[in-house]
Amino acid sequence: MFRRALFLFLIFFASSFLPAQQDYEVSVTYVNVWVKATDENGNPVQGLKQEDFQVFENDVEVPITCFEEVKISEEQASAQKASEENPEVAERFVLYLDLLNTTPREYLAIKPGLKQFLDDLSRRNTEVMVAGLLPTGKLGIFAPFTKEFIKLKMLIDKAPANAGRDTAEESRHRELEHIMEGSGGDPIDAIRAGYSAARTYAKADQDVSEFTLHALETFAQHMIDEDFGGHLIILYVSGGFSSDPGRDYFDEVDELAKDSVEEEEMLSYSNERNFNFDFKKEMQKSIGKMNRLNVTISTLDTQGMGSSTEKREALQQVADETGGISFGNSQNFKDGFKDILKDFEHQYILCYTPPPKQKPGYKKIKVVSKKPGVNLRYRQGYSD
Repeated sequence: MFRRALFLFLIFFASSFLPAQQDYEVSVTYVNVWVKATDENGNPVQGLKQEDFQVFENDVEVPITCFEEVKISEEQASAQKASEENPEVAERFVLYLDLLNTTPREYLAIKPGLKQFLDDLSRRNTEVMVAGLLPTGKLGIFAPFTKEFIKLKMLIDKAPANAGRDTAEESRHRELEHIMEGSGGDPIDAIRAGYSAARTYAKADQDVSEFTLHALETFAQHMIDEDFGGHLIILYVSGGFSSDPGRDYFDEVDELAKDSVEEEEMLSYSNERNFNFDFKKEMQKSIGKMNRLNVTISTLDTQGMGSSTEKREALQQVADETGGISFGNSQNFKDGFKDILKDFEHQYILCYTPPPKQKPGYKKIKVVSKKPGVNLRYRQGYSD
C-alpha cells in the first residue's frame, strides 16, 4: 500500500560533514556472487551448470556450495503477475535518485525514460521503492515498496533537482583565474597562489564526492538492517561525482602557467601540485562494504554526452565493482533504462565459503567460466 508520507527520511544531514564511519565486525560464513554470462555479442548464455564455473577469493580457489540459474523473461514475468497461484512478489527493485548531483535540465531529459522504465516494471510481478538524496542533502525513502506505479510516476514528476549544482564549481574556476592574474605579474607567485587555491577547492570537491558515496552506502546498510533480505538491486540515477576530486583545478593552474614558466621550472613545484588523496581507493572500500551486503548497482549518467571523464568513471566503478552495468556518454536515456532492466532478466547465483584464517580487509573475487567464448560479469570483491 502506498503511504501518504512520501518523504520518510532515514537520516538528516544537517551539513556537508559526514557522520563518523562505522567499524564493521562481520563473521563471514558464506559469500553470494551474482554472475552475468554473455556471449561475444552480449547475449545471455543460458544452461550453464555448476561445474562450468570456478571461483577464487584472493587467488585461492574455493568450492562452490550453492548454484542457481535465474531467468525472468518478459513473458514469464507477465504470466507470473497474472497467476492467482503465485501472489508473492517475484522481485524488488530500488530506484535511487541522486538529485543532489542532478540539475533540473538533466532531470527533465531523463523523465520520459524513467516513466517508461516504471511502465515496463509494472508489467512484471515487481515492487518498486523510490529513494535517494535530495538537493538539501537529506537522504531518505521517498516511497516504500509498492506496485502503485501511477503514484510513483506522480512522485517522479514532483521530485526536485539541484539548480545550483554547477554554480559553486564555475565560481571557483573564475576565482582561480582572478587569483593567478592578480599576483603582481610574478609567475612564481601566481603558481603558488594558484596551487594553494586549487588545494582548497579540491577539498570542497572531495567533501561532495565522499558525502554522495557514503549516503549510498548508508542507504544500503539501512535496507539490510531493516531485514530486506535477498539480493538488493539498485538503479542509481545521477549526474555523477568526481573519482578524482579537484584535479581539474590543478590542471587549470598548469594551463594558465604554461605560457609564462618553462616546463622544467613547473616540475619543481610538483609537491605543491599534489593533492595526495586517492578517492578511488576510498570508493573501493565503500563499494566493498556494499558488496558484502549483497547489493548490485547499475548506474545511469544523467549528464549524457556532457559528463566529465572523472564523473563517468565514478559511476562506472560503482557499477563494475558491484556487478551491475553503467549507461553513460549518451542522451538516449530510454534505451539506457531498457538495457538496465533487460540485464537482470538472466543471471546465475553462486555461493561459496571463504578460505579460513584470512586477515580482515578487502577480498578480491574472481569467477572463471570453463566454457570457451563465455564472458562473465560479477562483483569484484567485498570488505569484511
